[in-house]
This record gives sequence, structure tokens and C-alpha cells, in this order.
Amino acid sequence: NFKCDFCSITAFHKASQNHRPAREVVAEMEATGSRRFFIVDDNIVSQPAQARELCRELKPLGVSWVGQASIHIAADGELLDLMVASGCRGVLIGMESLNPDNLRDMGKEWNLAGGSYAESLRRFREHGVAVYGTFVFGYDNDDRAAIRQSVEFAVEQKLFLAAFNHLIPFPGTPLYRRLQEQGRLLAPKWWLDPAGRVGEVTFRPQRMEPEELQEGCLEARRQFYRWGSVFRRMCDRRANFKNPTMAAVYLALNLQAHYDIDLRQGLQLGAGLSEWEPQDEPVSV
Repeated sequence: NFKCDFCSITAFHKASQNHRPAREVVAEMEATGSRRFFIVDDNIVSQPAQARELCRELKPLGVSWVGQASIHIAADGELLDLMVASGCRGVLIGMESLNPDNLRDMGKEWNLAGGSYAESLRRFREHGVAVYGTFVFGYDNDDRAAIRQSVEFAVEQKLFLAAFNHLIPFPGTPLYRRLQEQGRLLAPKWWLDPAGRVGEVTFRPQRMEPEELQEGCLEARRQFYRWGSVFRRMCDRRANFKNPTMAAVYLALNLQAHYDIDLRQGLQLGAGLSEWEPQDEPVSV
């Protein structure tokens, strides 16, 4: 069911899933001696039964963790309760688009299976779970207005963090094959281009010029992480600022994002910041 049109991981693994025994995962976490974890799983709730088992095993540890999940679990109150009891403090959600037609085209209709985005996010907040929402632009129904609306929605919903990126046609994905067949790839082997830069759009969108999509995504990040947005989203006392630890993490990550936005743009693919020679003057945020 979870076969995203643009996902390189799904394409590489042929949409297969493997599960480690929950007790093995917990034993490994115990061995680290740490109390805070990021569980590296693209969708920790893709199989709810296994997710419940893991949460039950984690509960006695008294740890805090964050992970990646699909938004439809917001409708499963029992699972959300278990996640919180096991130490879940936040989830990264691939929201991707506010447009149902885009979700259909990218193979993510399930995003709205549990209700509207606003309703699902409300349920996460009620459980005290912070949400890092990701959005992607460049599908055929997207224009500059769609990008602006997404930023406004993310601020209004007080997302803990958010990412606003253009589509990247990774080789082997259905997206790449479709754009190639339509003759819309600007650089068929963009990942081998030594002049490739972070933020560059490598295909021709339907309703925007490539440069317009690139600038729209950059401006979306600037708007979401400007001071007014940071302080407005800080007012969420149920998740973002529910205790001193969450407040400190919220401020640290949002401040870092505020200052890093323009540094990342234009970075040579595969290069570190020390190797980057900016092509233009940095833009004030």
C-alpha cells in the first residue's frame, strides 16, 4: 500500500518490508545507555501490529524517541496512546501536498484516509505528539499559490518543524520514468553532473518554470522559519512547548533552521560547507 511515486527507498527495496524482533531492538537500545532515540524506519507504523508490539516492549525502558510515520495513524487512538506511553515525543509525517489530486498522482491517497490534515494534526496535538511535516512541490497541479498555501497551513497548524522541497526525480522511481518518457528531464543523469547544486530543479514542471519552483521552495522555508512563525508556533503548549525539554529542542532546531536556509542553497552536491563558493550574495532572512 505504501508505494510513493517519487520514493527512491521504495523503488530500491521493491516496496518490501522487513521487521526486526521488538525485543532485539529494545535490547540494542538498552545497550547504548542513551535515553533518547531517533528510530530510523521510514514508516514505523506501516504494520500496526508490529508497532504495538514494539511500543509495549519500549514502555518499561522509560526512554524518549521520535520516528517517521504515515499520517493515517492519527485515527488510531489506541496506537497513539501506546506510542506516547512508550516514549514517543514526535513524528515526521510526509504530508507532501494539500491537493488530493496530487496525492493520487504520487500514490499517497492514504494520507487522507483518517480524515482531513487539520483533523489528524489535532489528534496528534491532543496526544502531545509534535509533528515535523514535509511537503513536496512540482506535481502537475502545483503553482506558486499552492506553495504559499502550504506554508500558511503549516504555520496555522503550528508544526514543530517543516520541510518544503521540490520533487527530485531519483533514478528507478516511477516519477523518473514518467518524466523521462514525457521529455521533461532537464538533466537525465543529474546525479552525475559535477556542477549539480542543492536546490536546483532538474525537470520541467507543468505550471511553473524550474527557476520559479526553486525560488518558491526557498521562499517557503524562509517564511516558515522567520521569527514571527517561530514565535507563533511556539504557543502550542500541548506538544511543541509542553515541557522544558521539548521547548529547548524546539528552539534549538528552529533557530538552526532559520540561519541555515540560505547556506544550504547552492551547495555543490556531495560537498561540505567549507568547499562551497557561493555564486551570489547571501540573502538576509
